[in-house]
Amino acid sequence: MNNRNHSNSESSSPISWKQGSFLALGLVGVLAIWWPGCREYPPVSHPDGIRLIQQLYSACNSRDATRLARAEATLTQAIAKGHVTVTERKSFEAILQQAKAGQWDAAAAASLKFAQDQVGAGSSATRPAEHSHAHHHAKS
Repeated sequence: MNNRNHSNSESSSPISWKQGSFLALGLVGVLAIWWPGCREYPPVSHPDGIRLIQQLYSACNSRDATRLARAEATLTQAIAKGHVTVTERKSFEAILQQAKAGQWDAAAAASLKFAQDQVGAGSSATRPAEHSHAHHHAKS
C-alpha cells in the first residue's frame, strides 16, 4: 500500500505544480493590470508639463475658472513650443474638459493622479543625459 500511495502522490505532484504555476502567472498578470499604483498618465517630456500639472491641480482644487483659463493658455503655449507630446496633450485636455464641465473634484483628482504618475516615472523622460536644457539657460 505504501508503494501505491507513494506512486499516487508522485503522479499528482506535477499536475498540481503546473496548475499552481499557471495560477501564479495569472495572478501576477491580473495584479500588474489592476494594481492601484499603475500608471494612468504618460510621463511628461518637458518641465513645462510639470508646471502645467501644478497649475491644473491648483485651479481645479480651488474651483477657480480664472486659474483654469491660465492653465489652458499655458497648455496652448507649451503645444506651440513643442514641449507637449500628443499623448500628454490629450491627457491635459481631458482634465481641462472635466473642469469646464463643472466636475472640479474629478478634475482635481485626475490632476493629482497625473502628478503622482510622474513620481512613478522616476523622471526618466527628463534625465539630463537624454534631454538638454541648454536652451533654457540662454534665455535667462
